[in-house]
Amino acid sequence: MIRYIIPIFFLLLGLEGFAQTSEQGGKYVFVKFDSYSIKENETIQKQLSQEKVIYTCIPSGIVVVEVLKTDSTAENRIAGEIKRVTEFPSFRFVQEMTLIDAEISCSTFRKPD
Repeated sequence: MIRYIIPIFFLLLGLEGFAQTSEQGGKYVFVKFDSYSIKENETIQKQLSQEKVIYTCIPSGIVVVEVLKTDSTAENRIAGEIKRVTEFPSFRFVQEMTLIDAEISCSTFRKPD
């Protein structure tokens, strides 16, 4: 049990650090893919190389990009970059999500040790 508590503590501590960065002028754009693999993740990371991808969960198909709070075109720009990669069937932007929500969603898909 203790082996799970310590990593969760450091994970939450780390996510809190991301939240502080966001408060200093950034916001998060959450992208949810219907299907996502390691190969697709590599392609997306390359395609979004000009963006600040701060979190990816392959099992749940979530990618989080940090953008400026004043960037009103971020979703359109990110969608355009993703659509350039034709092998991606469908994705959507998730408005009501936090980094902690993304990690919890990811942990439900992970296989236990």
